[in-house]
Amino acid sequence: AAVAVDSYAFDQHDFEALAERTVVLAIDDLAAFGHPADVVLNQNPEAQPSWYEPRPRGRLLAGGQYVLLRAELRAPPPRAVDAGRRILVTFGGSDPARLTVPVVLALQQEAPDGVEIAVVAGGGMDPEDSARLQAMDGVGCVRVLRDVQNMATLFRSARVALSAAGSTTWELLSCGVVPLVVAVAHNQRESGPAITRRGVG
Repeated sequence: AAVAVDSYAFDQHDFEALAERTVVLAIDDLAAFGHPADVVLNQNPEAQPSWYEPRPRGRLLAGGQYVLLRAELRAPPPRAVDAGRRILVTFGGSDPARLTVPVVLALQQEAPDGVEIAVVAGGGMDPEDSARLQAMDGVGCVRVLRDVQNMATLFRSARVALSAAGSTTWELLSCGVVPLVVAVAHNQRESGPAITRRGVG
């Protein structure tokens, strides 16, 4: 048995209790992990083992080669030929920073003719924002998508996506989509500069 922990709410005591019972994988985006774990994973593309001093007790996996991808994203098929006609907007299931509506409003003013703005509206979105998006759905170039079951297919239908700078960034890149990202949490601050330096977003 094993457990993966992806939370900053766990402390030293929590990890010690888990380590007594099972194998522990700790996901760390800040290179600040100091708790006991069998495996520590930092999937940011520029993460280096040298960032961890002293080194974690267990095995350290640092760098983009260890990025976590769902099976549907690991071997994407060729991009759809009309992918350049869609801009994707996705800020997660709840969009806590409430960025979706203002981004869509701005894109409506700037998007070239014939380009669709596909908006993923998660179930945890603020009710007011959800209602505003519902009113925009089907008006002009805006299409609001709810309960999306296959994000990989949706990703591959776009050329560019506006997204929070979390794990969705790596999923978009795996599908050949150019991500334009916004850091909406402390652990996302390095993602934007990292993909910019590499010329991929």
